[in-house]
Amino acid sequence: GYRDLLEHHDDRAYAEFHRRMYDHDILMLPMSLKRNHITGAHRAEDIDATLSAARIVLGEMADEGFFGA
Repeated sequence: GYRDLLEHHDDRAYAEFHRRMYDHDILMLPMSLKRNHITGAHRAEDIDATLSAARIVLGEMADEGFFGA
């Protein structure tokens, strides 16, 4: 639940993810515990580009040990 989210939330990794997404031309404001939203203005190509960038960024961060046990 919500308390688990607060306990296990990694502000540093969250902000780093958003910074790196910006490096891929995806603007995501680094505000902890906020969600991102899709609107009618987003095209399928925008969503695909965001997901592709996220796969790259999360893979890099995992390789660098951001999500280690």
